[in-house]
Amino acid sequence: MNIEKLQTYEAKITAAKSLGLRKSGITGNFDSNHIKQIHKYLFEDVYPFAGQFRTENIAKKGEFRFAQFEYIETELERLLNKLKKEEYLQGLNKKRLSNKISILFSRTKRITSIQRGQWKNKQRIYKTN
Repeated sequence: MNIEKLQTYEAKITAAKSLGLRKSGITGNFDSNHIKQIHKYLFEDVYPFAGQFRTENIAKKGEFRFAQFEYIETELERLLNKLKKEEYLQGLNKKRLSNKISILFSRTKRITSIQRGQWKNKQRIYKTN
């Protein structure tokens, strides 16, 4: 399967499953296992490793290294516990909410906890030690 076909297939499958999640609502513990379950649901028809944390260290060429794979679960749990203590950002005004979401997005991106087919993005992502 070529990269373009894979990306098209992934987009169709995950869009349909994402819509289903939005319609039914996402409930659960909102811990690292819950995140893995959501990822598995979204990507199980595309990747055999859906719902698993990555087991390699990766970096984006010219940008930055992501969290070391050994620390993914610990860092994700720390981030999710902080979010829970902040009552999932409920009741914040728009400015504060926007600020908190941008920080959360940045930290989540740094963790990049779930493996996501780095073989299909070999031009951008390379393995590191």
